[in-house]
Amino acid sequence: MTQNAVRQAYSAVEHLLRTGEAAAVLDMSARSLEGMRLTGRGPQFIRISPRCFRYRPRDIERWVEGRLRVSTSATTAPSETRTPAER
Repeated sequence: MTQNAVRQAYSAVEHLLRTGEAAAVLDMSARSLEGMRLTGRGPQFIRISPRCFRYRPRDIERWVEGRLRVSTSATTAPSETRTPAER
């Protein structure tokens, strides 16, 4: 593969974030994000190998959007409380 072909292939693939980078985007520690990954409470991730995980920026954005609330006592997002006709 030529250098130009490698550059084109790389630019076609979405940049994947390491755990520390994803945690920085979310303004939390990498350990917190690792704990959320372990319990299934965090954003979706890609498991490259047993000890290598990556995050797609769009999955982080989707996860953040899913956590929007209108009050601190709300347990579901506003979109989850609307009827299908209201959506």
